[in-house]
Amino acid sequence: MRVLAVELFLLELPLNEPFVASHGETRSRAIVMARVATTIGPGWGECSALPAATYTDESATGCYRSIGDELAPGLIGRPLPDDPSPDTVAVPGGDRGRPMATSCLEMALIDASLRSRGLSLARWLGAERDRVPAGVSIGLGTVGETVAAAERLVADGFGRLKVKIEPGHDARLVEALRRALPAVELQVDANGAYDEADVDDVARLVVGAAERGVDAIEQPFAPAAEAAAVELIERLASGRAVPVVADEAVSSVRDAARLLARGAMSGLSIKPARVGGIGESKRLHDLCLANGLPATAGGMLETGLGRHALAALAALPGFCLTGDLSPASRWLAADPWPDLTMVDGEILVPTDHGVGPEPDEALLERFTVDRRLVD
Repeated sequence: MRVLAVELFLLELPLNEPFVASHGETRSRAIVMARVATTIGPGWGECSALPAATYTDESATGCYRSIGDELAPGLIGRPLPDDPSPDTVAVPGGDRGRPMATSCLEMALIDASLRSRGLSLARWLGAERDRVPAGVSIGLGTVGETVAAAERLVADGFGRLKVKIEPGHDARLVEALRRALPAVELQVDANGAYDEADVDDVARLVVGAAERGVDAIEQPFAPAAEAAAVELIERLASGRAVPVVADEAVSSVRDAARLLARGAMSGLSIKPARVGGIGESKRLHDLCLANGLPATAGGMLETGLGRHALAALAALPGFCLTGDLSPASRWLAADPWPDLTMVDGEILVPTDHGVGPEPDEALLERFTVDRRLVD
C-alpha cells in the first residue's frame, strides 16, 4: 500500500446541548476528518481533539495544521503494509507529542486496509461479542438538571450513567441520583479536579452515605498526584470493590504499566484518540486483560465514524466496565456519518467492512469550514 493523497476536512458540527466538564465547556464540535487515497483504495480517519487544548495539549485546529503540515506529507508515496496487524500498525512520524493527530491517520490507513480485504474492525481486533452495554455521560450541571437528564436517559434505555463532578458538586449530586435511580450503574468522572488533600472526601463519596455510593470513579486526582490515587485505592480495598479508573494519567502502555506496578489505578479508561490510536488501545486492553484490570471504552464526542471504532474496541473481553458507548446523536445534532444502532440498552457491534460506513457527502460539504489536500 502506498498513500497517494490525504484530504483533510475541518468540520464544525452542532451539539444538542453544551457539554461541560471541569476542564471547560464545549458548545459546538470542531472536528478533523481525513480521507486517504491509497493504491488499495480509500480510507477515512477521525481526529477527536476538542475545540480547545483543555482536556489535552492538542486542539482540533492545531491537529488540522499538524496533520497537514507534518504528518500527512510524510505518508505520501511511502510503502506501508497492505495487511497491518493491531500490534504493528504505525504512522510514520507519529509520536507521543501529538497522539490525537496521529490517531486520525492511523484510523484512515486501517480503514483502507480493512475495506480492501473485506474485514470489519471488530473482526480484525478479535472482538468476542456482537453487542455491548450502552453507557452515557452527563456534563456538569445543577443537581436538578442532572437528575432530570439522568431520568430521561434511563427511560431511553441507558443502564449506565457517568456524571461529571468537581469539588463542591459531588456528594449531594450522587445522593440525589441514588434516591431517584437506585438501581442504575452510576460512575463519576472528576477529570483530575481534586487535590491530594481531598482523599478523605473522595473516599466518602465513593463509598456513599447510603448502601451503594458509586460504581466507579474516573481520574479523581491530577495525573501527577499518583500518591493520592494509591492512598484512595488502599482505603477502598477493605470495602466494596470500586474501581479508581485512570484516564488522563495514561497516554501509553508504559504509563499504564507504571501506574499498575505502583497501585495507582484499579481500572483504565481507554480513549483511542487520546492514546494515539486503535493499535495502542489494543495494546492497553491486552495489558489490562493480562493483569485482571477492568477497562472501559472512553468517548470524546466523536462522530458516527469514531463511535464505530469505539464500539468495535468495546467488544474485546477486557472491557469489563460499561463505557461511554452511546450513539453519536446523544451529543451531535447533525453528523455526516451513519450512527451506531442501540437496541434494548445495548449497542450492536458494527460489522461494516473497514472502521465504519461512508459519510453523507452532502452533510460533509455542509459542515466543512476548511479543506486541504496533501499530495
